[in-house]
Amino acid sequence: MEAIECTHCRVLMTGWSAPGSTVRYWQCPFCGHTHSSLYREVFRSGAGARVVAARPAPPVGAPRSLPAPARVEYRRPVAAVHRRGI
Repeated sequence: MEAIECTHCRVLMTGWSAPGSTVRYWQCPFCGHTHSSLYREVFRSGAGARVVAARPAPPVGAPRSLPAPARVEYRRPVAAVHRRGI
């Protein structure tokens, strides 16, 4: 199965088609741009969408915690608020 990438957001687009139809549609989950398989020149020119190699699905599981530097930066302002008694 081909994967279609939004050239604006650089994410894979969601694809669907009506039952019994040969036309397929793709929509970006972020910017909402929609493209149809009727206009293959869009994919060939890379204007708004392009065909990419299918990527493997990310592993399913609990979200990862913030990296250590991000936790430290978050704690500093919180600690300052607690010191002021706000």
